[in-house]
Amino acid sequence: RIREEERMKEEERIKAEEEQKVQEAEAQRLAEEGRERERLEEEHRGQEERDKQALEAAADAAIKEEQERAEREAEAAQKAADHAEQALQEESERARLEQEEEEAKLRAEEEAKAEKEEARQQRKEDKKKKKDEEEQVGDEDGNEDGVDEMPAEREGVERK
Repeated sequence: RIREEERMKEEERIKAEEEQKVQEAEAQRLAEEGRERERLEEEHRGQEERDKQALEAAADAAIKEEQERAEREAEAAQKAADHAEQALQEESERARLEQEEEEAKLRAEEEAKAEKEEARQQRKEDKKKKKDEEEQVGDEDGNEDGVDEMPAEREGVERK
């Protein structure tokens, strides 16, 4: 009976050792699984962080590209506005010069007309003066019709 008890104790001890080994193996397996889960979670967090950084970098690059495009468009628009303003100034200057030329031409025409009229008036006056002088000479000769006598007739010499 003592042997039976010892054997049972021995069996219980062996059983307890085996159970302890099983529990230790299970604890080790659980610890290993926990470490693996932590490693995967850390790796996942690292990937999320890398993805987040990549997204931020892509967003920053897109923003920078959009700003550069907007700046180029603004510069192009400014150049176009400057060109349009210059063209407008040139057109305005051309129109002003044309107007001045037209005004000068009109003044020249008016001056030519005035000179022509003045010359016409002068000829008219000269003609009238000449006629008045002729009439005066005719009156001095005693000829009232205003026609000058021949020089020979003035002297009283008849011509044949």
